[in-house]
Amino acid sequence: MEKRKRIKNFSFVVLASFLFYLSFPNVFTPYGFSFLAWLSLIPFLHVLEKSSLVNRFLYSVCFGLISYGLLVRWVIDVSGAGYILFVSVLCVQSIIFGCLYPRRCGPIFLKALYLGCLWVMSEFFREFLMGGFTWGFGLSQSFHPMIIQFADITGVKGLSFALVCVNVCLYGAIKQKEQRRSSFLGVFLIFLGIFSYSHGVFNISDLQSEGRKYLRVCSIQPNFSPENKHNPNFFDKNLDQQIKLSYECLDQTPLDLLIWPETSLVDDIIQDDITFYKIETMLRLIKTPMVLGTVLGEDEHYYNSALFVDERGDVKKRYDKQKLIPFAEYNPTAIFKNMLYKKDYEFQSGLKDERTRLGNITFNVAICSEDFYPRLWRRMSQPPLDLMIVLLNDGWFQSDEGMFMHLQSSILQAVTFKTSVLRSSNNGVTTFIDPFGVLSASSKNGFDVNQEKVFSYFVETNKSNSFYAQFGDIFAMFCSLFVIIILLIDSRCLGNDRHLPFLTSRE
Repeated sequence: MEKRKRIKNFSFVVLASFLFYLSFPNVFTPYGFSFLAWLSLIPFLHVLEKSSLVNRFLYSVCFGLISYGLLVRWVIDVSGAGYILFVSVLCVQSIIFGCLYPRRCGPIFLKALYLGCLWVMSEFFREFLMGGFTWGFGLSQSFHPMIIQFADITGVKGLSFALVCVNVCLYGAIKQKEQRRSSFLGVFLIFLGIFSYSHGVFNISDLQSEGRKYLRVCSIQPNFSPENKHNPNFFDKNLDQQIKLSYECLDQTPLDLLIWPETSLVDDIIQDDITFYKIETMLRLIKTPMVLGTVLGEDEHYYNSALFVDERGDVKKRYDKQKLIPFAEYNPTAIFKNMLYKKDYEFQSGLKDERTRLGNITFNVAICSEDFYPRLWRRMSQPPLDLMIVLLNDGWFQSDEGMFMHLQSSILQAVTFKTSVLRSSNNGVTTFIDPFGVLSASSKNGFDVNQEKVFSYFVETNKSNSFYAQFGDIFAMFCSLFVIIILLIDSRCLGNDRHLPFLTSRE
């Protein structure tokens, strides 16, 4: 009987894991079935309810390995060791949530509040372990601007909180008939609050037209394969192709700024006189400054860098990527180096930001995975920016789902910091995102991924400062403090037959 029950419970965990995975970009659609996020945890909650601590741990490990293992399976194309490490650390969140789940809970509002805060605390702790890298449940809602606007107060963790609260309320409505009315009322109030806030934000934005600035930008998407990009025999051909695409930009509209994506040139253009001369000649002809991604060498170290070069061909600013990807851009351990890290190069981390002024517009540059680091963006966006440019490669993705998960993070950062974001990719998703998470009109009918193309944007910027940009993770800290206080009130909550009296109904 016990064995049959355990098999049934693991079946529920597998179901919850697949629903969780499907709510993000997945093998069926790069946009994901985001509505599933609002009910995906119900089978998981059902299993955790009244399970022992040991079983909760096992179910949580199973949930984490399956859901996160499926979500980031595209990392295998980059590094098998990196994939194992990545999934293992992501699982920390589900383990914390499962182990601290109270076995018996009473009033649905208090239960939803506690579990919502517990999920936020678990994501917050995982973010600390990953050096600031943020992967939140709330990212699943990135393609719905009317839902995500309050992220400018709470960050992505506020969206995760809302998702968990709705899941808890729906589970309560299914499980306990006497609390059905309260559960549905809780769901209604959550959505009412979300849409009311979003409606207000959009209305205010319509009224605040003063102070907006405009920039004509063109980004090239050369669509290089990883093999050709790093093959010295293709360096000259790749450069000529990008120069050709740059001239095509000028055929579409006059320009204020030209952008080439991350590591568009993998040889050091500052030390390569011939390459730099070709770029300088092009800029003098088109009379347009540019931002380009390149690899730079210095004192036997290599950097994943971005350069701002003016219309005369003079290098004005340099930014070196600060948040590198383990096992893909550097080896985090000297142990088994040849086994775990097989790249011919190893990047060094940059040490500072480089804010750039172009006319009356100020912008900063982030490179690739740095749009998963809200703390880095917060530092970069103070004082407020007009525009954030994200240079991407995405050439190592073998599926669209990885590219679109990356896009989700850029959307959330735009909303969180109320900053316009322009993404320039080698072959991924090149697009412009306004401060409300709305994608450019050219993106409405889909994205031209894995294609050689140029993208012209009439970028509208409006320098603003969000609550999150000023105060950071206040909401996550409040949730963590709330959970810790509850646990201190009754430290017995971790026992196999104990429960939180604060959350338990009186009999």
